[in-house]
Amino acid sequence: MDLAARTILVTGGTSGTGLAVAKAAHRLGADVLLGSRSQTSYAEAVAPIGDDRVAPFIADFADPRSLEAALDRVEMALNRPTDIVHCAAGGLEPMLRPLLRATAALRRTEPGPEREAAIV
Repeated sequence: MDLAARTILVTGGTSGTGLAVAKAAHRLGADVLLGSRSQTSYAEAVAPIGDDRVAPFIADFADPRSLEAALDRVEMALNRPTDIVHCAAGGLEPMLRPLLRATAALRRTEPGPEREAAIV
């Protein structure tokens, strides 16, 4: 599987399943946004991966305003579709509204199976 043209936001990306997903996506060529509540946790998690094609996504996923602001920064900086893999242990309910907004933005991109968006 080649993920070279993909950007993947991994929530809960600094430990456990999220970190494993981030490492696998990176190994397969994706640009990875590593979701974390703090810059310190991000720095510790990214050290063994390296910062080539890895960037922080610092937000408190339980705080809708923090999450909205972080999603806005990503949308403005990348201006391209981003895949989202939710691995954070909690905070899904506050995430739904901004994720639905992000999903709607993704659907405005060119059609095709590689641009489909869904919350599974």
